[in-house]
Amino acid sequence: MDERRYWAFLSYSHADRAWGRWLHRALETWTTPARLVGRPTAVGPAPRRFSPIFRDREELAVDVALADRIREALAGSAYLIVLCSPAAARSAWVEKEIVEFKRLHGDERVLAVIVGGSGDEAYFPPALRAGADPIAADLRPGQDGRRLALLKLMARMLEVGLDDLVRRDLQRRQRRWAAATAAMAGVAATTTGLAILAFTQRDEARHQRARAEGQVEFMLGDLTRRLKPTGRLDLLDAVGSQALAYYAAEAPRGLDADALGRRARVLHLLGDLRDQRGDLAGASKDFEAAARATGALLEQKPDDGGRIFNHAQSLYYLGGIARRRGRTDEAQRAFLGYRALALTLVKLDPGRDDWRAEVAYADENLGSLWQDDGRDGLA
Repeated sequence: MDERRYWAFLSYSHADRAWGRWLHRALETWTTPARLVGRPTAVGPAPRRFSPIFRDREELAVDVALADRIREALAGSAYLIVLCSPAAARSAWVEKEIVEFKRLHGDERVLAVIVGGSGDEAYFPPALRAGADPIAADLRPGQDGRRLALLKLMARMLEVGLDDLVRRDLQRRQRRWAAATAAMAGVAATTTGLAILAFTQRDEARHQRARAEGQVEFMLGDLTRRLKPTGRLDLLDAVGSQALAYYAAEAPRGLDADALGRRARVLHLLGDLRDQRGDLAGASKDFEAAARATGALLEQKPDDGGRIFNHAQSLYYLGGIARRRGRTDEAQRAFLGYRALALTLVKLDPGRDDWRAEVAYADENLGSLWQDDGRDGLA
């Protein structure tokens, strides 16, 4: 058996970076059902968590061979998961990674996840078009969806039937849903009660309002993080709607900067949920409303790093939705604005790695947009 350092190596075009980030996080945070932990597989006992997963974040020069660290990661990975799309089919590096993994480990542990392409459009890299059928999941609209796609991958790696894994996963999620629903109901009731109290007991308004804001922060933070892995978009939607309803009730009294910032985060959450459901027009409206709020806050304090970052995120979301809707000019304006704000953050504090990374993300977004639009020189 191979000496394993990683459970899987994610291979993808940088045009599909968003899918790569999502799948990396989903794989590493997924928990194997207790009864399957330790069962034998071709690469060793099934783990509780499939971590670590190797995800290459660098764009390598086209005129060099695979870097040593990539070769080492491929050699030490139990599986190769390829995100397939027209961009991946054109990528020389995705092709090289597939060829190298097959040379080291054969065809059986290569899994493909389709993330883009339609009709006769090529989305398989050439190295995947021959040999055993590698298709594990399909994330294109109207196909598997994120939850089922993840379970299909896990079933292949655990070497169990998909139906059995879906059944076990559903049982586990039902237990989580019950707990999450109870928590959400309690939080929603508390938030609603506090909002009413703020109107009827004016002498305690400031105190109660602070408590309500704390509950909203919990809903946007801990509760949302707990609900996301369950895949229950309806519960997440309820969280966002409850929080937005609270701010609608508070609007006549005026919202301070912190409250306006949290309201923008609620709109980001709701926009993301609409995006996952395929409602791109609805998602665009939510992100536009969020951008108006973060933009207004930034105008008040143009040198505030937190407000610059928050507005940059609004523009990032707007650009992503516009790109998916085929509105290239809108996407370009948003991504250019995102990049300008990222550069401003770096000027404020050149030592912050996370802010320097925002510039790289902005460059990747613009490069991918221009490449898809045929402007290879700009890309």
